[in-house]
Amino acid sequence: MRELEDEECLNQAGIRKTGGGRKKATDQLAGIDQAFQEVLRGHTAGESMDEKVKWTSLSRSEIAKGLKKEDSG
Repeated sequence: MRELEDEECLNQAGIRKTGGGRKKATDQLAGIDQAFQEVLRGHTAGESMDEKVKWTSLSRSEIAKGLKKEDSG
């Protein structure tokens, strides 16, 4: 509790290193965005009032299979 109340303790840098953690798949795999969009093409629907809202009828395993097919094809 003392540590949570101590602002100096909370503001200490070095708890975690900058840039640490898992890297994004989009940074590691070239072309993953385009491949993902290609797999979803024809299987998406969206909100007519907000073009940023979309959904798909594919399951995660179906998307994974589609990405594997895109990678090999």
